[in-house]
This record gives sequence, C-alpha cells and structure tokens, in this order.
Amino acid sequence: MKGELLSNQDAQLCFIPEEKPYRGREKEKFSFFFITVFVCVLCISSGIWFLSDSRPTRNISADREVQSMQPPLPVWEIVELKPFFVLLKSEKEARLTKLKVSLQVTDGQVSAEIQKSIHKIKDHLIFILSSQDVAVFDDLQKRRILEQEIMTQLNLFLVSGSIEGVQLNKL
Repeated sequence: MKGELLSNQDAQLCFIPEEKPYRGREKEKFSFFFITVFVCVLCISSGIWFLSDSRPTRNISADREVQSMQPPLPVWEIVELKPFFVLLKSEKEARLTKLKVSLQVTDGQVSAEIQKSIHKIKDHLIFILSSQDVAVFDDLQKRRILEQEIMTQLNLFLVSGSIEGVQLNKL
C-alpha cells in the first residue's frame, strides 16, 4: 500500500492510504449480484418442485382392492306421492295445508307394494298429520321427528322390504 507520511505537532505518525474510489466496490457488486441470482434461482426451482407432481404414481390395483372391500352403497329409489290436502291444527283454528310426501325405498319391489296399497298409506298419513300442529313444519327438528314417526308407522303396512326415509314438503 502506498501512502504519505505526515507529521504533526505531537510528533505522531499518521498513515493515509491512497484513495481509489470505486476499485473495491466492484467485488462487492459482483458478490451481491451473485447472491441475488442464486436466491432467485433457488426460490423458482423450489416453487417448481413444490407445484409439480413429483410424487410416485399411485397403485391403481391397490385402490380397486380397497373399493372391493367396502360394502356397496344402497341404491335408493324415491316414491313420490301426489300432493294432497291435510287439515292441520293451529292455535286459533284448523288450517288446510297442501303437502307433498316422498318415500325413500331400497328396491322396486317395495315401491310396487306401496303403489298397491297407496290408498291405505295416504289415509294413514292423513290420520297422523291431522293431529299435528302447523308449527311442526316450521321447526326442522320437530319435522324430522314427525318424519321418523311416519316412517315407523308406514313400515307396519309393508310385507317385504321397508321405507328407509320420509320427506315432507309443505306447498
């Protein structure tokens, strides 16, 4: 390193190096640029790796074995009864309400049996529903309890099979 030797009143020596304004900064700029490029490449490659499907493919035959072990889901058949009127109780007076009833059955044999005894079933439905209050249809929990009761009562009429669900809709 080159520099100038100066003296002052206290006889102390000071060394002042020569200044080269931009000489050492090129190395700093290069290292900053290199680190920035490295971090960008690392981020992009990790993003591509994360988003790509680099996992091993699944064994399809193993999936089929698992599916064959599970019991088959039942196929529901819906029997919709024609809408009918029912006289429901109310706080002040009786109220005529139009209802649509849907019955969930497991097979066509049960639906054929329901079609044979449709008049008995409708009469029994009207008997059960006429004792109910109009507020039952506004409260979901009460309506579900009523649907369970109807399902239990209607299953007494059936010889083979059963009704698995009842849905009441106020029109």
